[in-house]
Amino acid sequence: MSIFSCVMSEIQDVVSQVVSQANMIEDMMGGIRGGMQPIMGGAWTGEGANAFIEEVQTRLIPDIMSLIASIGGFGGGITSAMDVIGQGDSDANTVVGALGDVFDSIF
Repeated sequence: MSIFSCVMSEIQDVVSQVVSQANMIEDMMGGIRGGMQPIMGGAWTGEGANAFIEEVQTRLIPDIMSLIASIGGFGGGITSAMDVIGQGDSDANTVVGALGDVFDSIF
């Protein structure tokens, strides 16, 4: 039995929540892009419209993409850490089991 088995499901829940947040941000970005279509289609024209479009495309969207990548990396990092901890726990259980067998053979 794993030492960490009692917290693994909670950690998996956190990872699921992180992924859910990243998906929500992706949906929000889709809404922003959709909202930009009328502006880019000529519903708003002039220097203000051009500045707004440029600001959204060069600053907002790249920042949102960076946020999504960071959130995804965080979830992936937690999953990788869980894998390392699980493997370490398994290895420790193997060593302890072997040590127990040695003691059993002595006594």
